[in-house]
Amino acid sequence: MFLLKNFFHVFCIKAFLATTLLHNTELHASCGMGICPLPVAGGANERALAGTGVLPSQLALETRYTSFDIGGRGSYVQNALTGVYEHRFFRAGGFLPMIALSGPQGNTFGLGNTTLFAEAYLITRPGIRFSLGSQLETPTGNHARGLGADHFMAVPYANLWQQLFNWRFALLLGLQQTVGHHSHAHNTPVLYVNPHTDTELMARLMASYTWLGRYSAETNVHFRQALGHDATGDRVFLDLGAALRIAIGEIWALRLGADFPVTSRARMLWQTYAAFFAYF
Repeated sequence: MFLLKNFFHVFCIKAFLATTLLHNTELHASCGMGICPLPVAGGANERALAGTGVLPSQLALETRYTSFDIGGRGSYVQNALTGVYEHRFFRAGGFLPMIALSGPQGNTFGLGNTTLFAEAYLITRPGIRFSLGSQLETPTGNHARGLGADHFMAVPYANLWQQLFNWRFALLLGLQQTVGHHSHAHNTPVLYVNPHTDTELMARLMASYTWLGRYSAETNVHFRQALGHDATGDRVFLDLGAALRIAIGEIWALRLGADFPVTSRARMLWQTYAAFFAYF
């Protein structure tokens, strides 16, 4: 009840603010490593991916519920606002999360770690796009309460999209590296939200099929290999996910999905999410 009461109100307020700032134009979606999934079909997005036009920018609101067993069973709800600006030669954006955590040490609420990213398009041919970029997670979350890491974290990555008729594929490869000094002492607070080690190899493979120009069924694989000297226990994390996307008119879209761990349940037991997109 603590999670649901707080986040129902927060999500409604953010949705109202986002929709009042947008105007009636056309459609798309995408972003940096770990922030956004595949583009949504329909409107300007369909035409831009088939050619070399500028993709529409976006705002997105997502509510995500994650269950975990990290020193005890718990869960958190994350409401996040994502913004992405698209240009012919690059894209840039950010991710602002608010988190309600119900963990082994009690309940807490606050800002999580905010994330910024930018990437440059190297290839923009009909049906294919390739870009290089980097993501930077900043320590804005309360580390003592387990809401975020106490250090910066950079993720340089490569991003490849391919469109084949009604199919879309994406492959993202990145290397996560912590930046700056931080402690690994035994009395360091437990990180419940997005736990990680200092250095990790990351990959995401995604595929979707669109029918009737409006509905998209999506599947994804998320792989992480812990490489850092601080890694203990499981080092390989493989998650599988599925989602349904629905384009609503020319500027809106809804995405519902869930992810489940395959090789290790050390970081999460399962998670589910609902996201609302607006394009301009």
